[in-house]
Amino acid sequence: MRLLSRVAFLLFPCLLACTAQAVERPGDDRPAVLQALLDKDVAHLSIPGALLSVEAGDFRWSGAAGRFGPASPRVLAPNDLFRAASVAKTFTAAAVLVLVERGSLALDAPIRGLLRPSTVALLVEGGYAVDRITLRHLLTHTAGLFDYTETASFNQRIFDDPAHHWTRHEQIALAMREGSPLGPPGSAYAYGDTAYVLLGEVIEVATRSGLAEGQRSLLKLDQLGLADTWLESLEHAPPQGFERLSHPLYGEVDTRGWDPSWDLFGGGGVVSSTQDLVRFMDALFDGRIFAKPSTLELMLTPPAVAVETFQGLDGAMGINRFEASGVTCYGGYGFFGTEVVRCPALDLTFARTTNQAEPEAGYDGDALTLALIELFAR
Repeated sequence: MRLLSRVAFLLFPCLLACTAQAVERPGDDRPAVLQALLDKDVAHLSIPGALLSVEAGDFRWSGAAGRFGPASPRVLAPNDLFRAASVAKTFTAAAVLVLVERGSLALDAPIRGLLRPSTVALLVEGGYAVDRITLRHLLTHTAGLFDYTETASFNQRIFDDPAHHWTRHEQIALAMREGSPLGPPGSAYAYGDTAYVLLGEVIEVATRSGLAEGQRSLLKLDQLGLADTWLESLEHAPPQGFERLSHPLYGEVDTRGWDPSWDLFGGGGVVSSTQDLVRFMDALFDGRIFAKPSTLELMLTPPAVAVETFQGLDGAMGINRFEASGVTCYGGYGFFGTEVVRCPALDLTFARTTNQAEPEAGYDGDALTLALIELFAR
């Protein structure tokens, strides 16, 4: 279920300190089990620290293990923040579907009329049929778009010049220059950031506002009480926001000081807490974001070409479906070992991060996820 896992790095284990916050019943062993699972995660030397929040019915628990950063004497606290990376795609897709629900956008409308002329010109120059690619194709990763994050020049530059401030236009132009269409629209599933960067622009054009402003309003982030959630560099951080942002590692590299625009504009960029991500996922599933249950059903339904093609998951609109212990669950995933999962049949929602994009060989990021589901399915 992890998006990426590659190399190793020596860090500090959680044995130095662990902290937790919980609402639980006397005699309930689940908090101890959950803390043990977090401790086990950070026992892998490449994992700097881990955060986890769990809600299931009236059970609520948040915990932390490990270090705030590789060179920091401070231990993680349960309410520390992190870069949620591609979990932002769940936010982006939901915001677009609110606009569809309101009649402001149509799923099968060609993207030519939904994007700025300069972006349309880039896509046409890159060989894309902007009159055949639809909003639905963008949402379901079936537009045949080459992913700019797969280019050698992008990956080289984020390491060589981490302070570079990227623009959406620059990222799309990179995809056009260094890649080609992957196939006709609707013919295949290919996960990538390019489509969701375009969706970020769709939101801006449709709302006549910036992405952060439009998304915050459409998703009712303030009304939901997501006080620790913001689009980094596109809006102001909450009080002490950056100070509470734990250090995300890319293998041996601490990326906390990188300009966040390398992962922004609809495909990433959300900073949050595990508690806020749980609140968001619960709101998504219980009708506080969408007005109609059919909109959520639409979001959760993978296109036929997506089944079992995304890391063993069924890819839908900014969210993915999987089965574990006989239970159907839905998850959003991010580069730095981040995920938020909802299992409706168990009334279980959890969010976590390991703050590591490239764990050591042998680390199984799915083990904790599966153990969590089994714990609450028993």
